[in-house]
Amino acid sequence: MTTLAILLCSCASSSKYWDDFVSSGETMKLFTFVDCANKPDEWPAHQTYYHAGYFSEGWGGSYYAQWVNANKKEESAQLFVSWRWDVGLRNYDKLRFAEPPKWMKNPRCAAVIQSPWSSDKKQPFASAGTPEQLAFEATVAARCAGVIGFIVAVAFLVSWAYASAGYVGAPIDRNPLATLFLLFAFVVSALAWFSCASVSDKIERLRAYYEFFDNLPKDIWGHLLPLSWWQVQRLVGGPPLPTETTVSFGPFYATVAVAALSWALLFGRDILIGMHCAHHDPFKTLRTSAKRQGRPPTPEEITAVLAQTSLGASTLHIEAASRRARVLTWEQ
Repeated sequence: MTTLAILLCSCASSSKYWDDFVSSGETMKLFTFVDCANKPDEWPAHQTYYHAGYFSEGWGGSYYAQWVNANKKEESAQLFVSWRWDVGLRNYDKLRFAEPPKWMKNPRCAAVIQSPWSSDKKQPFASAGTPEQLAFEATVAARCAGVIGFIVAVAFLVSWAYASAGYVGAPIDRNPLATLFLLFAFVVSALAWFSCASVSDKIERLRAYYEFFDNLPKDIWGHLLPLSWWQVQRLVGGPPLPTETTVSFGPFYATVAVAALSWALLFGRDILIGMHCAHHDPFKTLRTSAKRQGRPPTPEEITAVLAQTSLGASTLHIEAASRRARVLTWEQ
C-alpha cells in the first residue's frame, strides 16, 4: 500500500530542469546552417544537423565549431549563432547571438540546440541508473510495499472485527467511519499499484531512448555523424527525468505509521473492549440458564449480573460488560 501523499510528494519534487542531474556547464550542441540574411524565428525543420564536438568563443561574437561530416571527416568553421534553443537547462552559459560583419565573405550562420550532456557516461541527458537496475529496484520496492500493504490490510480487518464487537452497544455507532477508513486504504493501495506501473512505463521509455542513442552512427571518438530531422527530434525529446524512474518509499512508511496511529487513536479503545468481549462473557451463565427455561434474560437479572461484575473491575472491564448488557436489553 502506497499513499496519495507519495504521488503528491513525487510530483512536487520533480524538476523540469536537468541541471540538477547533469554536470554543470556540460551540454550537447547540435546545429544546422541557416541563411545569415534571414534570421529564423523558429526551429529550422527538415534540415541536416551536426554534432559539435568542439565549440568555443571566437572574435566578434562568433564561435569556432568542429564537427564530423557524413564521410567521418572532421570539418571546422567560424559560426555566428542566429537562433538558439536550450532544452531543459537553467544554470549554464547561454550562447550569444551575433551577426557577421558586412565585409566578411561567405559567412556561416547556424541555429543551435543545446541539451544536457552527462560527460561521465558520454550520453545526453542523465539517468538514475541502468534500465535493468532501475527495473529491478522498482520491482523489489513494489513487492515490499505490496507485502507491507497486505499485512497492514489484514491487521486493519482483524482489528476492525474486534472493534466491531467492541463498539456494538456503544452510544455512538462507528461502523460508517471504519468503513470509510478501510475504503481509503483500498483506494490508496490502488494508487500505489498505478504508481508502480507508471514507473515501469517510464523505465521502458528510458531504455528505448538510450537504445536509440546507442544505435546512432558515430565516429571512433563518439561524435555523432550528421543527423536527420526526425533523429534530432527524437534526440532532443530526451528520456524521462531521473525522479520519474525511481520510487521513494520513505513517505510510504511514514504514512503507514500515521495511518496505524490514527486507527489506534480512533478505534483503540473499541478494539480492546472487543477483545475483552470476545474472550470474556459475564452473561454467559445467565443466558444459558434463561435458555433452558425457554425465556430471555430479564432486565433485573442483567442489572444484577452487571452490578456483580463491576465490583472491583477495571474501567475497561466495566465498559465491556455495560455494552454487552445494552445488547442483551435490545434483544428483549
